[in-house]
Formats: sequence, structure tokens, C-alpha cells
Amino acid sequence: MIAKQAAQDVDRLESAKTFVAFLEKAEIEETSRRGLLTLRPPSGDAETIRTEQEETDRGRQLIERARSLLKL
Repeated sequence: MIAKQAAQDVDRLESAKTFVAFLEKAEIEETSRRGLLTLRPPSGDAETIRTEQEETDRGRQLIERARSLLKL
């Protein structure tokens, strides 16, 4: 089952289109400790996405990367 799910995830990523947006904000959600990244595409309203939890390596790395981009 895990291999099948992984294959489906890879297929989905490979067929995905590029999403262009401006990063407006990077916060930590108090209840879940997930990163909340606010993105605004050039042609639309802001959208918030959630990262993995801050305590995980992937979550922490993505949150730190987003924060570094906001400092530029």
C-alpha cells in the first residue's frame, strides 16, 4: 500500500503545473505547530497553505526557508 501511494504521489507531482505566487507571510499555527504560509498569485486572492509541523525536519526547513525569503 505504501509503495502504491508513493507512486501515485510521484505521478501527481510530475504532472503538476508551476504555481507562481508572492510569499506574503510565514507564521506558526498555535494549535498544530504547523507553518502557515500566505501566498498571493499575481491574478488572485491570497491563499494560505500549511506545512508539516515545525518539530519535523521537513516542516522546520520549509518554515525557515520561507522566513529567509521574506527577509530579502
